[in-house]
Amino acid sequence: MRISRRLFTLIEVIIALSLTAIVMTSLTYFYMQIQEINNKTENSLREIYRFSYLESRLANVIPKAISECSPKNDFAFFTTLGNSSEYFKHGTSNLIFTYDNGIDLNKQFSNHVLARLFLDNQNRLVLATWPSFKRWKAGTNPPMKKEILLENVDNLTFSFFIPPTMDRTRVIKISENVKKKKLFIPGPAGSWVTDWKSEYYELPAMMKVQIQTKGENMVFTFPLPNSNNVIFYTL
Repeated sequence: MRISRRLFTLIEVIIALSLTAIVMTSLTYFYMQIQEINNKTENSLREIYRFSYLESRLANVIPKAISECSPKNDFAFFTTLGNSSEYFKHGTSNLIFTYDNGIDLNKQFSNHVLARLFLDNQNRLVLATWPSFKRWKAGTNPPMKKEILLENVDNLTFSFFIPPTMDRTRVIKISENVKKKKLFIPGPAGSWVTDWKSEYYELPAMMKVQIQTKGENMVFTFPLPNSNNVIFYTL
């Protein structure tokens, strides 16, 4: 019995290679599309996480600012302008305040701590924390924790609400010693001011943190429940 052999012609080989190239090109294209979608999804999730962490961290710190009537007498709440240096971005506002950090594994950072929220010269939003200045030892530098909350920030500003003047003696009692330290706070009732001086010696009722980046302008509003300027709602 004779066995016949059929050899591939050059045309058939070229056709086969062409079909293979088309299939591989199509698969590569779809793979690249899937990879691009995955990269965009990952970047979006990363951005969402960054902003969610920022909002959560600010919400866990700023509303815990203590009032000027604190019995520990370590109240601080005021803004300053950052000068051009290795630490602060020139012309940006930063906030210095005392807040209750609760329980911390490092006992020096438990309970009342001193904090500074500012923009450094690398355009990073930073929260620096020290123990309460009442616990500082003379001749030594207090320990500090530094948290980078957000990068690529162009500007940082604050706004503080001036509530209407009302009789709040039924809600809160302010000692004469604290009253002597207070100064008149400028601005009509119901307005917002962008500067809060240390001489005011008072915790505002509410504040805004405005963070400007290249792609977005974020505004976070926080009530300060420890403020003695209790907000009343009338019908």
